[in-house]
Amino acid sequence: MLEKLFSTKMSADKRKLQLRFSKIRSGNKKAAKITAVVLFAAIIISVISASVYVAVERFENKVSDNPKINELYALKETYIGDAPRVRNILELIYPGEYEISGIELKTDVKPYGLTVNFKVDDRAKFRFIDENALNRMSGILFSLIKNVDELRYLIYDSYSKGDDDTFYGAYYTRQNLCDRLKNNIVTPSYIASATKDLKTFEEYYNLLNATSVAANDSEFLKAVYEFIGEDCEIVVNSSIGVDIAVDNLTESEVRMLERILRANSKIGKYYGTGIYTHLITYDIRDFKKDEYKKCAFLYHIHPDMGLVIVGENFITDSEFNELKSFIVNKSF
Repeated sequence: MLEKLFSTKMSADKRKLQLRFSKIRSGNKKAAKITAVVLFAAIIISVISASVYVAVERFENKVSDNPKINELYALKETYIGDAPRVRNILELIYPGEYEISGIELKTDVKPYGLTVNFKVDDRAKFRFIDENALNRMSGILFSLIKNVDELRYLIYDSYSKGDDDTFYGAYYTRQNLCDRLKNNIVTPSYIASATKDLKTFEEYYNLLNATSVAANDSEFLKAVYEFIGEDCEIVVNSSIGVDIAVDNLTESEVRMLERILRANSKIGKYYGTGIYTHLITYDIRDFKKDEYKKCAFLYHIHPDMGLVIVGENFITDSEFNELKSFIVNKSF
């Protein structure tokens, strides 16, 4: 009887113990689940906090997605006399097809200026300089270098014989940059305030990159260079010209133009059409031989056909004098 009671008591205690362990295990599983949920929530909160921090950092203008903008903005408040910082700015923004051969800083008297000398291998490959690239570079320089008043760009090649023998040059002030950009947003005051914070500078930088003006490589200039050849160039400020109403030409004037321009009776056929043509002469330089000559062109723009070259020719000095006298008379 005692043995039976003892066995019964032991069995009951065993069941209670098993039930207690079961509850403990169940509690541990719940605790583990709660711990896992808490850890997961903590991770999510950390990720969100990090994202919010980055967003706030960007909102507060401390960082840009564009590394170049960050590098440029770090160079704000540069002064024209600080050659290393000026050079650092140029290294970040200059057109890659050019090589910077030197810079000159004018810091003794106002207007303070920066001249950038570029070197290319062959000017024949750079007949038509990208004005947009120069505009953007100027916009960045004016915004970062607060006391620079003037910018000059001079481009040389292996045929340049000295500092004065540049085949291309451009001059900028804050005002003429705004005039070149041809919009109402970029003004001298906007340029001056472009670096007040990173957000404003990034907007300004993107606006400069999005602004494009008409290219200089007109159809007519392409035709001129095709005629004069790769080794020749137009001498700067050498052109003279006049618009001509063909219907107003005398017979002797038509014959003179056809003779000098080798037009072979092409001008007379425009009688009665009411068209205007443009006559222009240029001094031409063979930059490899350093030899000079003159040429003349007569052309018009047809509404459907586009550019029409009526006559073109290399001309003698006496022929140039005839055309010059004609141009002067028709200009009044």
